[in-house]
Amino acid sequence: MNSVISMEMFKTSIPNYFNYMEFEKQMKNIHQDRINAGEIQEWSFWQTVSPLADDSKGQFTAFTFFKDLAHVDAPNNTTIESVKKRMNLSPDQFLKKIDGLRNMTQNCLVQYAVGTWNE
Repeated sequence: MNSVISMEMFKTSIPNYFNYMEFEKQMKNIHQDRINAGEIQEWSFWQTVSPLADDSKGQFTAFTFFKDLAHVDAPNNTTIESVKKRMNLSPDQFLKKIDGLRNMTQNCLVQYAVGTWNE
């Protein structure tokens, strides 16, 4: 079994913290639409709790699981349609909202394989 994972790390300011949490609650439904459409396999969202620091409250990591690299590069039509329907936002409005709430600090693609090995 192979899968490709997109790991994205975000940071939000403390004043934007609760607005960003509400935004991600809305995004959960949009990601579920993407899963139902077969664009992604799974999505998860985590608040970073370590390293501990004064500003750690606003650090988050999201994982998006794709079946393969072709799905990573596929058009993201479901997100656009879902944002219009669920948030009543155009793609430009959506991107401006994201940019106003958080900054992406890191993004990487990881591929994993499940297998066996002997010691």
